[in-house]
Amino acid sequence: MEYADHEEVLKTGDAYYMARGHTTVTDAGTEWLEFSPRKELSQGIWRAKRVGLLGELGLLETSFVRQVLG
Repeated sequence: MEYADHEEVLKTGDAYYMARGHTTVTDAGTEWLEFSPRKELSQGIWRAKRVGLLGELGLLETSFVRQVLG
């Protein structure tokens, strides 16, 4: 994850917290399993939609995203 002032590198099995203002950079074929508070995740999805990143982030086809966006 890249932040304005530092970078964090995650490995398989790591638990992590992504603070506001991060940019996620992953290798091709990377798979994620994330657990996020519903309210905060919904807000992030709306922000990604507003700036046109949903498709780029691969979030268009999830049932949760479809539910959030109505």
